Amino acid sequence: MKVFVVLALCSVACAANLRQLLDSTYTDVQGRKYTLEDFKGKYLAFYHSASWCGPCRRFSPNLISAYKALLGWNFQVIWVSRCRSSSDSDSFFQKMPWVRISYSEGMGWRGDALFKLTNQRY
Repeated sequence: MKVFVVLALCSVACAANLRQLLDSTYTDVQGRKYTLEDFKGKYLAFYHSASWCGPCRRFSPNLISAYKALLGWNFQVIWVSRCRSSSDSDSFFQKMPWVRISYSEGMGWRGDALFKLTNQRY
């Protein structure tokens, strides 16, 4: 019983931390703003990529096709820029049909924390 209570408390703490991490304003390519509440009930996929990254540039069109095929499903991609500048990020984002966190958040603590969830290295 004690193990179950500890796991339940850890789950609540993780959920609270994740909500704080995701509590941001998201923007689409037309400049419309969204909050986490707008994505309630959807599966969220975080896509970390950069304009300077060759594999990212090759993968993005495939992800765009998959995203368009899944329109209407409870699925949302959120882009986290790893570009070298805000202008590079803005240019690269123009091709994307989903939302993003701001460049400054993507390159700051929020982007770093989201990237650590993927367990990858850049």
